[in-house]
Amino acid sequence: GNCFRTNISKYIQYAITCPLMTTQIPILAASNIQRIMEVGLSTLFTITLGIFASATPEWYFRIVFGLCAACFFTLMAISINYVVIDATSKRESLFTGTSMYRKISLFLVISWLAFPFLWFTGPEGADVIPDNVVLGVTTVADLASKVFYSLYIFLIRHRWAKMMLAGEL
Repeated sequence: GNCFRTNISKYIQYAITCPLMTTQIPILAASNIQRIMEVGLSTLFTITLGIFASATPEWYFRIVFGLCAACFFTLMAISINYVVIDATSKRESLFTGTSMYRKISLFLVISWLAFPFLWFTGPEGADVIPDNVVLGVTTVADLASKVFYSLYIFLIRHRWAKMMLAGEL
């Protein structure tokens, strides 16, 4: 069988930071509380199920938990798509448009796709990619996604402040 050790602390870090990141999108878009909760909770469930998948020794349970996490990731992406649709009065979606809502949402969803892929192909999943490669890529992807996301949020807030001072908002 596939015997491995996993460091759950990275998943605890994800469980704290990822819902905070995703809920910023509907908050910036002035979405209703239901949409904010949908995005935040689907993110939290994705990460929680990922923790169960990684902590469970039996491979078949890991796969089931991993697939359930993937389902909640899909629900998160769908909820974020509705945030973009609502924020742009149905002119844009996650798949089309140029607004800051779409750009930050698309960046978040695409940058996070690396994590389930690495999980499913790494030692916690199919064990096709060696642990040291998964660890390196995961660390870089985590850092890059959070840094660039935070910088873009800062840029959006800075632009909004300038627009508000100019009376454009």
